[in-house]
Amino acid sequence: MNEMTAEQLREFAHREWKEVEDSKAEYWAKRKLGMTPEEALCAGDALRIHARSVRPDWPSENDRTEDLETHTRVSSSLSRASARLLVDVLAALASAMTQQRCRWYLFGAQAVTIWAGPA
Repeated sequence: MNEMTAEQLREFAHREWKEVEDSKAEYWAKRKLGMTPEEALCAGDALRIHARSVRPDWPSENDRTEDLETHTRVSSSLSRASARLLVDVLAALASAMTQQRCRWYLFGAQAVTIWAGPA
């Protein structure tokens, strides 16, 4: 490998780092859209291997605990979002069927979800 001159080092240090960052973000956004699940797993594993080569103690017990807490929080948020979506779908269905004067029945939780009580 060729050694860098002092001038080359200065040029490198004074690069437009924001442009580099933006370019990388754009590249990876496009790249991720086209990845197969296998490619995504391989990319993640390559990052894990690199991280372990730089920090053999990674992940620490604290890192693992924080990661689990984050996954738990995200999972909970996704569950709430799914429940809200179901409520929205049931409410829209109820409205459409009522407008069409269709007979329909809701039981238990569905009625409570839409009307806050039994029908």
